[in-house]
Amino acid sequence: MVRRLNLRSPADAIGHQIKINGVTAPIVGVVKDFYNNSLHSEISSIAIFPSISTYSTCAVKIDPAHLHSNLAAIEKIWDQTFPDYLYSTNSSMTVSPNSTRPTSPCSG
Repeated sequence: MVRRLNLRSPADAIGHQIKINGVTAPIVGVVKDFYNNSLHSEISSIAIFPSISTYSTCAVKIDPAHLHSNLAAIEKIWDQTFPDYLYSTNSSMTVSPNSTRPTSPCSG
């Protein structure tokens, strides 16, 4: 997105006003490019922003070696940010005994 806005660097994007779906807001952070669709498609520009009316799930990459402390830290931030909304984790997440990577019951 930084390139599409013709900005020199991610730091130059911070504070820049952007209009999406009729809403103008400042850019408050920039993440490294990632595939938000198929790995077979190009990396596309994406804006990540809060919209309480559409919150349902969130995926977070964490180090399984620190799983419990990371989940506790995420819950604390959630509760401070959204005190009126329930925080819950996906109880079906597992860690494979032969790997340090979390796996889901859907993986083959």
